[in-house]
Amino acid sequence: MLKEKIMDEIIEVENYVDAHGTRFLHLMSNSEISVGDLEPPWIVPADVNAKLTREAGAFHLRAEWLAREAFAGLMRGSDRRERQMVLWAMKKGDRISTSVVDAAVEFRKAFARNPSYAAVRVFPTGVEDDCEIEIGGGRLVALVECADVPERFVMVF
Repeated sequence: MLKEKIMDEIIEVENYVDAHGTRFLHLMSNSEISVGDLEPPWIVPADVNAKLTREAGAFHLRAEWLAREAFAGLMRGSDRRERQMVLWAMKKGDRISTSVVDAAVEFRKAFARNPSYAAVRVFPTGVEDDCEIEIGGGRLVALVECADVPERFVMVF
């Protein structure tokens, strides 16, 4: 039984978010991998088309998508400490304020607290330096510019 369990183990080959905000996931197993059977940390969003292949006797699952998820990471600058954050891809027509609210909901689910900041790479035309966005329940986050945020994304932290 133990040998069977080891043979069915899933091996994580890749699982990262690149500088453009794209999540890359590559899993491998001796048994067929089903997206529906995956558990955290390997959840593939429902609208993502995962590619399932068999190579050299092993099963492979590969998927990539624009991040809309929580993780911990480092940002540039002199304050190089790990931060809890949500990186949220904006779809065509999405407003920054709506995306910040959606990202804040995900942040609360993941970290059981509210974010203090929302960041975009560059402020849109007409946005003031001291802009705040209401994220629900009268709570506000300060909107800041951040070089670590990819274009067409918001980040809350």
